[in-house]
Amino acid sequence: MCNIVKTINLILVLLTSSFVYGQSSNTIFFSGGNEFQKWTYQDFIKNDIKKFEGYSITIKKNGKISKDSIQLFSQHLDKVNSRIYGTNCNTVFQSHGPTFLTWYKFETFYNKNGQVLKDLDEPLNIEKKKEFGALRYDVDKNETLFEYDNKGQLIKKTYNRIENYYSISQYTKDTFHLHSVHPKIYEYFYNDRGQEISNYYTDDSTRYLPTRSYKPDSNAVRCSYCDPRYLNGTREYYENGKLKTWTWFTRANEVHSKKYYFYDDNLNLIKQVDSTGWYLQKYSDKNPSLESTTYFTYKDTKLIEKTNVRGNWKSTEHYDNYGNIVKSCLTIDTTMTCTEYTYNFKDNKVVSVISTNNDKVKTETYFSYNLKGLLYEKKVIYNNKTTQLIRYYYE
Repeated sequence: MCNIVKTINLILVLLTSSFVYGQSSNTIFFSGGNEFQKWTYQDFIKNDIKKFEGYSITIKKNGKISKDSIQLFSQHLDKVNSRIYGTNCNTVFQSHGPTFLTWYKFETFYNKNGQVLKDLDEPLNIEKKKEFGALRYDVDKNETLFEYDNKGQLIKKTYNRIENYYSISQYTKDTFHLHSVHPKIYEYFYNDRGQEISNYYTDDSTRYLPTRSYKPDSNAVRCSYCDPRYLNGTREYYENGKLKTWTWFTRANEVHSKKYYFYDDNLNLIKQVDSTGWYLQKYSDKNPSLESTTYFTYKDTKLIEKTNVRGNWKSTEHYDNYGNIVKSCLTIDTTMTCTEYTYNFKDNKVVSVISTNNDKVKTETYFSYNLKGLLYEKKVIYNNKTTQLIRYYYE
């Protein structure tokens, strides 16, 4: 039944996603990822798969299914280099105009223990503009590097934002190249039990400005902005190993926010208290403020309810015996809205989830699987009208 719980959690994420496609414009204000969750190297090996793709089938305005489709992602296994590579897409929202998709390519490299060593991604298509007698374009890449100790514990994570700006003269063909690397570094430390006790953060950047060629000019290297390494967070534990407090700090080494954890006699987490603004008491008469409190209720050691209270806002989730959310409610002041979920299973797999809210609006999501038991199709019906159809293919 553990697999069911894992599947349900993924399904609830999928239920909150939808796609709307259109032409792009210049007024982009937000970009978010699609609903796809990338397979790991172990996923490919476990399922004996070399290729995994997802397609969104076009739905007409009347809810009828079209023959057209859009590829959302494509993933490939490369055993020789211990990597997963392919393409994925982001959903881009605009202040004026329709939502649309942009695609990027990615690579993920693994060590012999199946841990990620490096993540890379960059846009699939580069937009080039002719302005002021030159061809101008940007090539921006993201690189994440992971380092582990001899126990397999993550000890360092480096996010590199690599930006390249090119301007090529249409007349002389001279090239101006601005290369910028912006590393954000996290370092992690553990106790004898292997529990994280602290992490440090460094924000740094270097730039070089080669001209007339793509080769870097070593004499132009400089630090454009630097923030020194500082303590970002600490964790304290009870003698029984349960987390007691989690504290975050500012760059000035002042406490910014804290989380407190409380347990019952069975060591079940029953309350989590979040507070913020600790640094304010040094500069004013203001005291740290309560951000939110979360309560956990159990029956026979199984979580049946979780409630988060944040000022005049309260959210509550109810669970069945398998950890699936069966009802979620949001209360603002005295107004409460709720959604109830019903699950149907076949061969230990979820085949449908039906949700109904206060206004009796019903969303039905259906799942079908191939002979290997892998998800083949997801269909969403909103108020008796098909709004989404996604199909998955494996090789």
